[in-house]
Amino acid sequence: MRTDDSLLTVDDANQRLPLVRAIVRDAIDLKRDVLQRQSRLLDLRERYPDEGDDGSPYAEEVLQMEESLEADEIRIDGYSQELRQIGATLQDAETGLVEFASSLDGDPVWLSWVYDEPDVSFWRSERDEPANRRPLEPAEQTN
Repeated sequence: MRTDDSLLTVDDANQRLPLVRAIVRDAIDLKRDVLQRQSRLLDLRERYPDEGDDGSPYAEEVLQMEESLEADEIRIDGYSQELRQIGATLQDAETGLVEFASSLDGDPVWLSWVYDEPDVSFWRSERDEPANRRPLEPAEQTN
């Protein structure tokens, strides 16, 4: 359950965007890199299913990739924690979808922003999935 003091207005969320944007850019870049390396790792595992054997030419590369991927997933979690400290929730590091707890007409909602958007212009109810964003009405954007 959220407390009223943790709820942000659209203006509050927009004021945080410069810092949010910088953190999310780092998260997106790292997530993109992680996804590419995961694909490479999957490819190696499919081509060389016995890579766990010491005789495999890719065994060391696979081990290093696994360790590196684990460390980078932890770094992405760190970006998510940074965002939570400033009142934002990273919903998707791949797309840069971020949400801010708020209320509209007294109902709890999530204000929604994606990395390439100039400001917070969308929202969703707590019952909706993050992908089901709706545009804010002009009057709501000034709250």
